[in-house]
Amino acid sequence: MGTLIQASRPWERLAMDFKGPLPASGSYRYLLTIIDEYSRFPFAFACHDMSSGSVIRCLGLLFVMFGYPASIHTDRGAVFMSQDVRAFLLQRNIASSCTTPYRPQANGQIERLNGVIWRAITFWLKTRGLGLDKWTWVLQGALHAIRSLLCTTTNEIPHDRLFRYQRRTGSAQSLPAWISTPGPVYVRRVVRPSKYDLLVDKVQLLHANPEYAHVKMPDGHETTLSVRHLAPCGEADEAGSSTEVPTVRPPSDLYALICSTEVGLICSTEVLTVGPPSPPHRSHDSIGTDVPSQTPELIRTSTGEDLETPAGSSDVYQTRTGEKVDDRCASVGSNSLIGVTCFPAFCILAC
Repeated sequence: MGTLIQASRPWERLAMDFKGPLPASGSYRYLLTIIDEYSRFPFAFACHDMSSGSVIRCLGLLFVMFGYPASIHTDRGAVFMSQDVRAFLLQRNIASSCTTPYRPQANGQIERLNGVIWRAITFWLKTRGLGLDKWTWVLQGALHAIRSLLCTTTNEIPHDRLFRYQRRTGSAQSLPAWISTPGPVYVRRVVRPSKYDLLVDKVQLLHANPEYAHVKMPDGHETTLSVRHLAPCGEADEAGSSTEVPTVRPPSDLYALICSTEVGLICSTEVLTVGPPSPPHRSHDSIGTDVPSQTPELIRTSTGEDLETPAGSSDVYQTRTGEKVDDRCASVGSNSLIGVTCFPAFCILAC
């Protein structure tokens, strides 16, 4: 059992087949279908008969528009195996291959397309109230619909996968209500002599399409602008009311982030209120010599908690709950509020 050859780029490998006979539409009774195996982009040509001349005529029209593919894959039909078709492809350096006998799965993409395109044709005929003998009238519309639908195998639209640009369809575009209805709109002010000038101008929309809008400027002259520069006027704006933008005010107090330098975690946020330093309390020993008192000094915080200095230590404050705070996280000033921001390796002091 052979290995299926897969296309790796657009227009590298085409698959081709005939569908018919179909209900006669004039003199047309057959449909030559072609598909690009990489992008799943379909083609279909109405033919009078299944002859090599019809195949060469349709392929000539296709190659003039899109160029020559690398190879074409078909079944073992007599028309595709004919000497005329093979010579036509050989002259243009196009390789050809065919399926094994009695195995249509080897050309599965084109076989599936034959069913899809006929269902699309019959749907178009039914929605327009036409008979099956008018299938040539809606053939191009059915192809346009298939080319614009998402392919679940590639997860892309066939047109986008083949041409690498978005396909525009008239039925898929719509205008918002504020653009389709004449009235006041906002237009972006491109030139602003001062940064204090307004960002937009209020203009009168006259008419618009999906790309451009015709507006009347405040000074009375009319111009054409891109719809990307327009914005709708809200009901509040039309009534003349304005909405104030809330402002964020900074806090009135300076907060200190006191953290433990040993574990690097923020412990509390408070304001240290420190009064003027008091003279050290001195006592006398038994022989009358002045000795500095060992009574710990207290520093009261704004939350009412006292920070005391242990005896003999000038660099560590200890709270009554037993927590120790390094004096690198505090600064004693005269009647000042001190903000301290602490980090694991160092402390930044902000007054």
